[in-house]
Amino acid sequence: MENVGKGVTTEELAYAARDAKQYARRVRELRTEQGYSIATRFTGRPDLNVGQYVLQSKERVAEAHDRRIPEPIQRAVYKRDSNTCRVCGWKHERWTDEDPRILELHHLEHHEDRGQNVESNLIVICSKCHDDVHSGKHAASLKKIKRSL
Repeated sequence: MENVGKGVTTEELAYAARDAKQYARRVRELRTEQGYSIATRFTGRPDLNVGQYVLQSKERVAEAHDRRIPEPIQRAVYKRDSNTCRVCGWKHERWTDEDPRILELHHLEHHEDRGQNVESNLIVICSKCHDDVHSGKHAASLKKIKRSL
């Protein structure tokens, strides 16, 4: 909250999270579970560098809600999708400092629309495609994926 409106790097987030592997989870929690607007280069802020995040405001843009997906369900979905983004095919092995995306789970029927935390409603998607999906892109791809499940 001390850095509202200021760019924060992945390194700074990793330091604050006290675990380099946990910063992405924490950003996701702030964005999706607690309802804060966090911008990146891929979410409409081309002025930001890759790997830079900005908390847009102290005000929540969405109601806080529990999106915790049971671990056995998470494992099953990642296994089913071969740890690969269902939209673009990105895998963690392709991670670089210049492209620091991560793999996440996406609700096909959105959680706020009562989409359940079940395998048939979840897919693996990279953070770049996830941002794109929530900004209205990839609708045709998602329809195709839904039909295949």
